[in-house]
Parts: sequence; C-alpha cells; structure tokens
Amino acid sequence: MNEEVGWLTDAELGLLRNLGDAGSPLPWRAMVEGRDHWSGDSFIMIGPEDRREDDMYVSREYGRTGTANLDLTAGARTALPRLLDEIVTRRARSSDSPAPAEPLVDSAEDFNDKEISEEVGWLTDAELELVRSLGDAGSPLPWRAMVEGRDHPEGGGSFIMIGPGDRHEAHMYVSRDYGPASTEDLDLIAASRTALPLLLDEIVTRRARS
Repeated sequence: MNEEVGWLTDAELGLLRNLGDAGSPLPWRAMVEGRDHWSGDSFIMIGPEDRREDDMYVSREYGRTGTANLDLTAGARTALPRLLDEIVTRRARSSDSPAPAEPLVDSAEDFNDKEISEEVGWLTDAELELVRSLGDAGSPLPWRAMVEGRDHPEGGGSFIMIGPGDRHEAHMYVSRDYGPASTEDLDLIAASRTALPLLLDEIVTRRARS
C-alpha cells in the first residue's frame, strides 16, 4: 500500500479501519506552542476531555518536528474514519450522492475542536481540500512504521521512516507522557498519512461522477 498508485482495495480499507480501531481514541488535536497554547512543547492531545489519555510528542532525529507534520498526524488520524465511511458507502451504492453542503472545518486548527473531531458524517469538499493541503505540507510519502523487533532488529527503538528509499528524511519518533508510543499508534500514524492521498482521490472522483 505504501507506494501503490490507485484506489485502495476493500481489504486495504478494512486494514485501515482495524488500525483506526486499535489506535488511541479520537479526537487527536494538534496543540502547537504559540498557536494553541503558550507554554511547554507542541504535542498531540489524545481522547475526549473527560477521558484524556497521555499526550503524544512527535520529534525527528535531530530535533522537534514542524507544525505541518504535527497538524498532518492529528488531521489524518481524525479524518480517517469519515473518509473510510464515505468510500465504503459509495462503493456499496449503485449511484453516488452529492457531498455535504456546509463545511465544519475551515483551517488546520479547526480539527482541534471537540465537536468537529467527533463529528459523524462525510467531509465536505472544503474539508477534503484542507486535509489534502495538510498532506501536501507534510513530509513526503511514504511513511513506514518501523517497530523494534518486528521491522528491524532489537536496538534503536521504534520510529517512522519518512520518504522514499533513495531520499530518506530524518526519522520520526513518537512518545507519550510516560514512555514510547504503542505499536498500534505508530502503525496508525504511518498508514493514515500514506493512505490519505489515495482516499482523497477516490472520494473526489466519485463525487464528480454523481
């Protein structure tokens, strides 16, 4: 799936759904220092307000990750269930339905809103373009979860490998308040980001046909 050009198969959609179900709960909110709060590091806030989980911190080999990758990580994970719901529904129908008329999201910061993050329903055209812009601004494809002991030998920790084989960027490391991020969250982050353009392309194409 990482470098495949074209729409995802039903089996791949099911795999993405399973990754989303196994990962930390929605919503994921990018909290950028100086934009969303004024002290401490930038991080991703995990879970609803009454059931907050440990915060998630994203770094690169040689320092902090940028705002673009933080927004992309949270935005892609948050949009994933709604993207999958629309694609599965449209595939099951003989004719497609139009997109929702009114957007709930106008900016990357809006994905941090609790009601929007937990909204049930398809993304509007404006929201799809916002999610696409997050993908365009983030580090290049593919993103691959490299779990210690599963994808590489013991030693060095788990990380996300960024970029194609001949142009790797600095690895991405993800941690929580009290230790490393889970294998499930690493897999979810990498798969959500990598599948994002394929999901968006299919939805835009199907909407244009309706």
